[in-house]
Amino acid sequence: MNRKDLIIDSLLLILVLGLGIIIFLEWDTLVLSLRGNGLSSVPDDNQRTVLEIETPEPTLTPVRIVDQPSQNPPTDFQLENLDGETISLSDFRGTPVLVNFWATWCPPCRAEMPLIQSYSDQYYPDLIVLAVNVGEDEATVRGFVEEFQLNLIVLLDREEKVVNQYLIRGYPTSLFIDHRGVIQAMHIGELDNTLLAGYLREIGVGE
Repeated sequence: MNRKDLIIDSLLLILVLGLGIIIFLEWDTLVLSLRGNGLSSVPDDNQRTVLEIETPEPTLTPVRIVDQPSQNPPTDFQLENLDGETISLSDFRGTPVLVNFWATWCPPCRAEMPLIQSYSDQYYPDLIVLAVNVGEDEATVRGFVEEFQLNLIVLLDREEKVVNQYLIRGYPTSLFIDHRGVIQAMHIGELDNTLLAGYLREIGVGE
């Protein structure tokens, strides 16, 4: 190897070493730059935190839905009770009806059920309560009924047809239907004594 080739090889070695040192020192900056340009498929911890914060949390805040009732009666439905009998909403036309959509795993459903039972005891037969369980098997529902000692009309919406028919999106949801078959109010969330008494007055119960 002549002197000229030795000098060239030495310069190339120095150049490679220099580039290696620069890349090593600036690696973090390079990675951040690539991520900023959307070239990284793995979000860093800060990105994950922002996504979690921006995701809305479900709320159990009670809310009234129906403010201006339609004069048209709600769509009729038929469901089986725990004895295998078919019950229709239209069976109770002429009597105020509370239709309560609930599930055993729902904490506010569990909290409000004894209150609903107490009002049913007080006003039956001038008030009919249809407690529509959504999507659960008969054994689970029976256990709940026994635990809370319910004597309401419990119906099984196993395939969630009725809950979808009424576009129910939160539990519990209660429909308050007057004697003409008109929905006067729809309430999403747990009912307390004041709310329940007020809604019942709107359908002619407890005046």
